Amino acid sequence: MVDEANAASPKQTPARRSRASAVVWGGVCALVTALVIGAIYAFTATGPRLPEIDQAQLDAARATWKQKGPADYDITVAVSGTRAARYHVEVRDGQAVRATRDGDPLKDPRTLGTWSVPGMFDTMQSDVDHMTKPIQINARESHRVSPRAEFDAQYGYPRRYRRIEWGSSIEVGWEVTHFSPR
Repeated sequence: MVDEANAASPKQTPARRSRASAVVWGGVCALVTALVIGAIYAFTATGPRLPEIDQAQLDAARATWKQKGPADYDITVAVSGTRAARYHVEVRDGQAVRATRDGDPLKDPRTLGTWSVPGMFDTMQSDVDHMTKPIQINARESHRVSPRAEFDAQYGYPRRYRRIEWGSSIEVGWEVTHFSPR
């Protein structure tokens, strides 16, 4: 007597096992790819949604600052990214006179003005320049930079900023948490 269930289903041949294995592995690869793409999206989509800026927008904000920005002010900037910190800068007569990083005084005179408004504009200028001339890593690799910002409507200083370097894990941002004209 022949078992009808076994007679109706032929034995699995090596070719069928190979095909089934390929389908399973294909599904696993598709799932891993979807997870990686999701992780990349989540990484690049985090942080404030800011519009990409160009030279004209940077020039307009800088002009507003020159016209309306006070010569004396205190500013606190929260920096995010690999070198996260909180900077506080006191500017008098247009010059940074005192600055701290996480409460510790900055002593090098060259670094005092980095987180003043003109210093932030200088950093942004470098990033806008790299939009048209990517950062050259080596002979075959370069990274495009995407600067994104929101400027203060009254004074023109960059209230929020985010710099994305495509092809790299480098991403830096800042937000002005306190601005006080003196």
